[in-house]
Amino acid sequence: MTDENTTQPAGIRLEDILYTLFRRKWIILAFCAVGLSVAGGLFIVKKPVYQSEAKLLLRYVQENRSATTVDKDSQIRSPDSGGDSLINSELEILGSLDLAMQVAGIIGPEKIQETAGKETNMVKAALIIQKGLQVDVPRRSSIIRLVFSHGDPDVAQSVLRQLTASYLKKHVELHLGLGDLEKFLQQQTDQLKGRLSQTDEALQQIKQKAGIISPEEARKSYMELMSKIRQELFQVEADIEQRKVTLAETEKLAPAKSEDATALEAPLEKVEEYQSICAELSRAQSTKRDMLAKYTPESPALQQFLARIARAEQDKKKLEQEFPKLVSLGIAAVSAATGTNQVDFTGESTRVKALEARAKVLTTQMQIIRTDMAGLEQAETEIAELMRQRMVEEAQFLSYSKSLEQARIQENMGAGKIINIGEVQAPSFPTRSRKETKKLMLQVAGAAIALGLGLAFGMDLVLDPSIKRPQEIETRLKLPLFFWLPVAKKRKGVPAAKPQDAGTEVKVWNGLGTLRPYFEAMRDRLIQYFEAGNLTHKPKLVAVTSCGDGSGASSVAKGLAMSLAEAGDGNILLVDMTHDHGSAQAFSKSEGLGLPEALELGTRDSAQVQDKLYLAKSDELSGGLQNAIPRRFTHLVPKMKASDYDFIIFDLPPVNATSITARLAGFMDLVLEVAEAEKTNRDTVKRIAAILGRSQPNVAVVLNKCQKRLPAWLHQEF
Repeated sequence: MTDENTTQPAGIRLEDILYTLFRRKWIILAFCAVGLSVAGGLFIVKKPVYQSEAKLLLRYVQENRSATTVDKDSQIRSPDSGGDSLINSELEILGSLDLAMQVAGIIGPEKIQETAGKETNMVKAALIIQKGLQVDVPRRSSIIRLVFSHGDPDVAQSVLRQLTASYLKKHVELHLGLGDLEKFLQQQTDQLKGRLSQTDEALQQIKQKAGIISPEEARKSYMELMSKIRQELFQVEADIEQRKVTLAETEKLAPAKSEDATALEAPLEKVEEYQSICAELSRAQSTKRDMLAKYTPESPALQQFLARIARAEQDKKKLEQEFPKLVSLGIAAVSAATGTNQVDFTGESTRVKALEARAKVLTTQMQIIRTDMAGLEQAETEIAELMRQRMVEEAQFLSYSKSLEQARIQENMGAGKIINIGEVQAPSFPTRSRKETKKLMLQVAGAAIALGLGLAFGMDLVLDPSIKRPQEIETRLKLPLFFWLPVAKKRKGVPAAKPQDAGTEVKVWNGLGTLRPYFEAMRDRLIQYFEAGNLTHKPKLVAVTSCGDGSGASSVAKGLAMSLAEAGDGNILLVDMTHDHGSAQAFSKSEGLGLPEALELGTRDSAQVQDKLYLAKSDELSGGLQNAIPRRFTHLVPKMKASDYDFIIFDLPPVNATSITARLAGFMDLVLEVAEAEKTNRDTVKRIAAILGRSQPNVAVVLNKCQKRLPAWLHQEF
């Protein structure tokens, strides 16, 4: 119970934290038990690891300004002048992923991951090395301490030994620049190698496009072919001219075809046909003699030849019968055909045309060869340019390859001559350690405890919006706190009060006997409140309402009325205006009197439940006529003021949308709003206080059923 009336600042305070810890202690203890159990299981299940330790002394760091080898331009820095940055730089090198990858590749990822015969991963092995490596520097020293932990003792020592060796090599690469030079030369060598491949590919493409293998041989072949075609073309042209001249001279000796056709009274084509038949018969006579000499009369070839002659003679006779004057032309044709200079015009003309076609083809071939020669000259120029480029690139490639080999030799020599870093302690024999297991146990236990605390405070401070302690009325809601009551404890061996049988003596209700001291203190607080406000009139009207069913407003009204009756000299009237008259049943077996009868001296005796305490049941005011209630109550106010009661306590229904409490609050001298701790919502209390405050400024809050979560020695303080 608090006696502070001043508003305290809002926020989480020490008492809020302690209240949550003790209220949710079982949740927190459960998580702590689970965390400790899991941590204990880890200690039993998890295998111990083995540690190997090494120490290195960093005397100084030699920085090289040249891009090739260590020379006179190098600069030496000591840890004293460099400060922590110099040592931290070396620590970063030791803990880098690149260094761990190198070590994993040398030792073997299957050994580090302990997965012999299974698929391994180089990156995972490197991460295991990084996780198991501890690098630190003792205070005010230049010594680097290395500790590596692993489940296999042999792997722990070998990894640390290889890590030290790889670190020394990495140190030389970074500070002396040999590694940078090697990377530069390697990069240039790879680039030149790629350019050479591109040049060779371009040469191959040009040669394939031109269809050549060697430009010199191709040129020689083209020249020989052009010479041969030119000679053949010259010969064909000469033959053409010769045959043309022969045909021209022979044609002069032949009779004019047009004149013969006119004189012979026959078409020109018939004349030419007749001449051709005559010439054929003339040639056949000489051919017949040759064939008779070669073949027998029964030979098929001879028979076919004779049949062809017979058909020609028939055609001749037919033309002579049709055109009689052709007979004279036939004698001339026969004489001309038997002459020594006779020429076959048709055959010669065909040969001339064939020779002309051959000359045309040879000319086309010559043009094609000349075009190919022009393409060869262009390709030869490009090939020559690419060959010169290839020679330059090949020379550069050989130069860089030689420099790269020299840089590697210098790097190996430099890594073996490190004198600025000394090995104080070689990787020690692996020793068993449970430090990591204990660390993991602490993390698991701490995580479980933190989760339990987080859940507890989350439930109280975030998920649970109810009022938990009396201080929250003033600090969070900014409302006046009138009083707070703890949870009533049942007395062992004392049965609960029951309504008495008819005809027996009326007994005073004593069901909340354990709260009697609190009601007496609440009575004193009420009297002090009216005295401080200089309210001396009688009777004083006090209303007790609640934020909802089950908050205990009727018990508070009943207990306050009993305390006032026991301590005061005047009479006290308790008016039960709730729909449920359970509180009245605890006072009397009777149904009680109405409020008007309880205000009359002559009729109130039956409403007395104990000395100076009277009980009224306001059925006529709570019968459902909401609009008529304030008017009836107004008619009763003069009777209340004229009565001899010191206090009239009204037990009003909870404030809601249909209750009459808010309308009757304006008639009261004080309205007490009862809220149940750890159940009533803070916003509900504040909203109801605002509703009551519209008609009655004197509204105070009574927090009922407060749980005493803190121990007595802490409760005294807070």
